[in-house]
Amino acid sequence: MGNQYLTDSLLFPFVERFMEDLEPSAASTAMFRTVASNHGIPAVRSSVARLLSSLTALSRPRSILEIGTGAGFSTHALMEGADRKTLERFVTLEFNHKRLEVARQMAERLGWANRVQMLHTNALEFMACNRDDFDFIFVDAIKRHYPIYMEYIRRLKWKVAVFDNVLYRGLVSMPRAEVSPALRSSLQGMENFLRQMLEDPTVQATLIPAGDGILLMQNRHGQLRPENT
Repeated sequence: MGNQYLTDSLLFPFVERFMEDLEPSAASTAMFRTVASNHGIPAVRSSVARLLSSLTALSRPRSILEIGTGAGFSTHALMEGADRKTLERFVTLEFNHKRLEVARQMAERLGWANRVQMLHTNALEFMACNRDDFDFIFVDAIKRHYPIYMEYIRRLKWKVAVFDNVLYRGLVSMPRAEVSPALRSSLQGMENFLRQMLEDPTVQATLIPAGDGILLMQNRHGQLRPENT
C-alpha cells in the first residue's frame, strides 16, 4: 500500500516532462547531469536549479552560503541568478572531498572558480564557529541536521534561507504505520521541523513542491540579528 507514495518526483511524470520541455535546454545543465551521474553524486533537479537562479536574481544577495556543494550544480544555479555587480562573497561547504574536487573541476570549466570559496569542511562545525553574515543561505545536507542548521542561521543576519529535499520523496506525508520503522524517526523529525518553521512568526515560510520539496523562508526581521544572540 505504501508504494503509492514512492515516486521520483512530487509531480505526475507527464507534468514534470511538460515543464522540462517548456524550458530551453542549457549545455551546462546537461554537463552537470552527466558528470554527477558518472560520479554517483546526487544533484538537484532542473526545476530546483531554475528556482534557485530565480531566487538569487530576485533577492540580489551580497553574500551567499551554500551547505552541501555536491557536484556544483546548485552552486552554478545560484551563481547564474546572482548579480555579479552586487555579489561580494560566495562560500560553499562540502565534507566529501571527491565531490568537492568534481565541483572544482566544473567551476573551472564554467569560469566561476575564482568567484566562489569552496571549502572542504564539516558544515556543522563551520556553522558552530561562524559569525559572518550571509544574505542568502541554501541548505542541501543531512536532513536530520536541518533544525540544527536553522538554529545556527538564526544567530546571523540573513534575508533568505532555502532548504532542499524536505519531503523525502513524499514519504513525510505518509502515515507512520505504513513506512519502515527505520525511517519513522527521520520522517517525524522533518515533519516537526516543517511545522515549526511554517508556524514561526519570525519568518515568512513557504513549502514548494519543486524537486523533492523546497522550504523557502524569508527573515521577517530583515537584516537584524535576534536580540538574544
